[in-house]
Amino acid sequence: MKITTAALAVAALGLALNAITPASAATPPGKAQGAANKTRAPDRFPIHAIELAYELSPLQMRLPDAGASFMLVQPCAKCATQSLALDAKSQFLLNNVALPLAELRRQLGTGSNWSATALYIPGELRLTRLLVVSP
Repeated sequence: MKITTAALAVAALGLALNAITPASAATPPGKAQGAANKTRAPDRFPIHAIELAYELSPLQMRLPDAGASFMLVQPCAKCATQSLALDAKSQFLLNNVALPLAELRRQLGTGSNWSATALYIPGELRLTRLLVVSP
């Protein structure tokens, strides 16, 4: 019997998938796959988004004038403008150096050669960190 490389690869993949599939996800004999999914035990460690992020260019955001205010972001050309609340816990970093908002605004000036990542809490739309990278 001749075994090809492709057949070996398929067999190895099948063994690997069987090894990492939890026993609770296996389909019991005589049950359809859909029925197994309905009776599967809940995940022990569910995943929850703590923060979400927008990757932004200077044209997609407007820094506020004051700290306890709002920052406006437009994630894409066709997206509606979002308002992210700022508070005393909001942090501003320029090239991994923490700065007050006023200093960040001063250093960025009117230049457009930078990019930013705005991290926020999804349910509250509250800015936690603004990470700016500038050459």
